[in-house]
Amino acid sequence: MRLFIPLLAGALFAVSSSLPANEAVWLDHYEAGLEKAAAEDKDLLITFVGSDWCDQCQVLRESVLTKNEFTRALGRDFVFVELDFPQSKPAIAERNEPIRVQYGIKGYPVLVTADENGHPYGVVRYLHDWRVTDYVDAVKDQQDNRLTRDEARQEFEAAQSDEDRVTALEKLLRAVPETSILGMYEAEFQALREASKDQSPLVAEVVAKERTENLQTELVPLMNSKRYQEAVALCDDYLSHETLKKGERQMALAFKYYSLMEIPDYQEAMETAQTLQEIDPASPIGQQAFGLVKRAEKLLLAAREKEATPASTPDEPAVAGVGEAARSDGQEAEVAKTEGVAPAPAKSEQEPSQKVDTQEASAKALAAVEAALKEAEAALKTAREAHEESLAEQQAPQKEEGGESTWDESQVSAFEKRARELTRQAEALRQQAEKLRKASQQ
Repeated sequence: MRLFIPLLAGALFAVSSSLPANEAVWLDHYEAGLEKAAAEDKDLLITFVGSDWCDQCQVLRESVLTKNEFTRALGRDFVFVELDFPQSKPAIAERNEPIRVQYGIKGYPVLVTADENGHPYGVVRYLHDWRVTDYVDAVKDQQDNRLTRDEARQEFEAAQSDEDRVTALEKLLRAVPETSILGMYEAEFQALREASKDQSPLVAEVVAKERTENLQTELVPLMNSKRYQEAVALCDDYLSHETLKKGERQMALAFKYYSLMEIPDYQEAMETAQTLQEIDPASPIGQQAFGLVKRAEKLLLAAREKEATPASTPDEPAVAGVGEAARSDGQEAEVAKTEGVAPAPAKSEQEPSQKVDTQEASAKALAAVEAALKEAEAALKTAREAHEESLAEQQAPQKEEGGESTWDESQVSAFEKRARELTRQAEALRQQAEKLRKASQQ
């Protein structure tokens, strides 16, 4: 591969010489950019883009990067390199991925200024209104960082004590992009850790940032695969570090809260949100914590009420219909859907060991909840009619003693509320059964 680079660079130089003087060449290979920068004694201006999916990348390219005003102003000092991460051409994205990791790039588009060896010293992101002059000025401003970095390197090499080495290294590392410290400036960072005995504030900042990014990276697959218990354990391990800042601790508690809500463990989730709020009530996430506490508290109370409510009562024959068929099949199907496994087969009364086909079970559940839905809707209609009758009788003259009694309005209201709740529950069960039916047909 290294033998091929000079040939590729030579071909690119040939292309460059055939173009008008005011048209710059954007190289699409990082190694070719390094070769050209070394040959021409220039720095690198590297753009990281997603050409076929990032709208802002396309705007930046059309409004700024391809303008002669931009390339003329910077062409004397920089070699232009565009590293693309297109979704339609994964081979190109895969080729550029190691450079992205080295530079610590996590968003697009971004412009990076680097020396002829590829060591970055500046970053330019989105600037308002996409004005060419603003981008030119921003790129030129980054060159001050290089001067500071190089000056600090000389001070470090001349330092006679650890204290002076720490001062010089902190100055050097604060002049370069923070995202590149653990990649392109790993040697300088390790030297700072050694000289400061890990007591430098900059070391603490970088270590904390890396720890937080690692937490987020590990949490994503756990939560996507619904491994919430493991996510909670990971958050607890992160929270065991005593050097965490308030914001870092709140962030981990927020992840833990949402994992607990999915398990669900509403009691611990509520306590987690309370702890989150106590750390810093004035922070943005601290202000949201009150709502998180209330949400967990509400669901906890609802769960306790559900546990205390009998499966069926003499006053609710419609609910009994839902209870046996929908709970046995619908809830079992929902558990299967959540855990990513097939529903356990139902058993007939005559043959306990007989397995029932998944499609038949889901159809049975669907029919049961649809019947329950109709019964609940009928109950709601009856309640409304009774309510209207009650209002009409209240407006009419009082009946004689011994006449037909009217419904108490509070009783009608309670009945109507209960009927609406039954309708909502039956509809939710119907939707679950419908999803199961569709899944069984695939």
